[in-house]
Amino acid sequence: MGCLEGLLLAVQLQLAPDDWPQPAPALGAPGQAYTPPPREVATDGVPLVFAHSDDVLPDQSFVLSGQGLADAKLFLWGPSATQPGGQAWPVRIVSRSDDVLIAAVPESAPAGLYLVWVGRGGRWGAPIRLNAPELWWHSPNPAAAAAGHQPTTGTWHCEVALIEPGRGAC
Repeated sequence: MGCLEGLLLAVQLQLAPDDWPQPAPALGAPGQAYTPPPREVATDGVPLVFAHSDDVLPDQSFVLSGQGLADAKLFLWGPSATQPGGQAWPVRIVSRSDDVLIAAVPESAPAGLYLVWVGRGGRWGAPIRLNAPELWWHSPNPAAAAAGHQPTTGTWHCEVALIEPGRGAC
């Protein structure tokens, strides 16, 4: 397949006029709802995470780099075969220091989007997304209006690359 691992698809996009009818009922997102528990995000007193692994599979480890991680607690939320909105998963700490924490996703967890909260003393930082989709736009014709103008109906050419997680272009 060459240098790009995945599928490259050319799409013709026709911008719809503003007065086109909308579907009723409105279309929702595909698949089941993903409903992680609400958590109040603290801005102080929690470990800081500067960088993290982008992708991880079940029974694999992920890395958090930051500050104050030696005594950090982790809360992992991910997909579930039995709970429609997802579930909490136990995290196995592999290694930790003040600036690096390595943890593993359980082997029994289904692959998918995981949310990780890092905390201390009952306070939690903002969730970190592992395996989150990363959308890229590539087009020789950027869809941007000139200053003071609105886009009009027209045909645009764009390319969509569907790439398996953990793989990419050379």
